[in-house]
Amino acid sequence: MANVNKKCPGSEIEITEKNCPKCGSIVELFTGEYRVKCPKCTCFVYRDKASCAEWCPMADECFGPKKKVGSSQ
Repeated sequence: MANVNKKCPGSEIEITEKNCPKCGSIVELFTGEYRVKCPKCTCFVYRDKASCAEWCPMADECFGPKKKVGSSQ
């Protein structure tokens, strides 16, 4: 039986810093974000690996319904 009381590892906010590939500025990606726009040059900065929002079967409960990557919905 699954432990339903176990805390979701994605429920804690994790901040990942990446350098923009275009201008080199430091950009922050928060838990659940796959990509963000650089505030300096507006280039997209992508996460190296998928967050739990991409693979966890409980992600809809944590983050809401999934969006397709690149979708504006």
